[in-house]
Amino acid sequence: MRILAIVLFILCVNAHAVFIASSVGCNFIQEDVPILDPAGIISWSAEVGFGNEPQNFVDYKFSFEIKRIGYSWEGGEESVSLYLFSIKPITWSVTYKRIMLEIFASISQPFYSSNMDEQRGERYRKGFFGNDGVLGYGSRLGYNLNEHLLLALKFDSSLIQYEDVDCFWVGGWGFSAQWNF
Repeated sequence: MRILAIVLFILCVNAHAVFIASSVGCNFIQEDVPILDPAGIISWSAEVGFGNEPQNFVDYKFSFEIKRIGYSWEGGEESVSLYLFSIKPITWSVTYKRIMLEIFASISQPFYSSNMDEQRGERYRKGFFGNDGVLGYGSRLGYNLNEHLLLALKFDSSLIQYEDVDCFWVGGWGFSAQWNF
C-alpha cells in the first residue's frame, strides 16, 4: 500500500494539469438514526490531483484528499470527528462558459478519530474495502474566475459504517476553492 501511495504521489508531481483544492463546510446526519437532537459540525478537506484541464468541455481527473467529517448530537454538546485519507478515482466535470459542474466518488480510509470510544474506533479503522471502509460521493458547482482559480459550492456525503450497528450518511454543503497549476 505504501508503494502504491508513493507511485501515485510521484505521478501527481510529474503530471500535467496538477491542481490543489480546499473546502470548508458543515456536516450533518442526512437520515434518521437513534441520535438525540443531532447538530452539525465543521468539515474541511485538502486535495491534490492531476488531469484537470478546465478548458475542456468534458474532463476527467484523479485526486487524493485528506478530510475531516463527523456528526454531533445533544445540540452540539457531543461530537465525533473522523479524519480520512481519500482517493477520488472517478471525477467528471462539464465546463461551459467558465461554469463548471463536477461529480465525484471517493473511497476513504480513516486514520484518526476524536471523541469515539476506543472499542468502536479500533473496529472502525480496521478495514479499507470491507465493512469499515468509507464510501462517498459529491458534487461541485463553480465558476472559473481565471485559468487558475475556481470557486465553487460543494456537496459532499460519506457513508459511515460500523461493524456491529447500522450505517448512515453524513455530509453537507460547503465552499471550495481550487488552484490549477
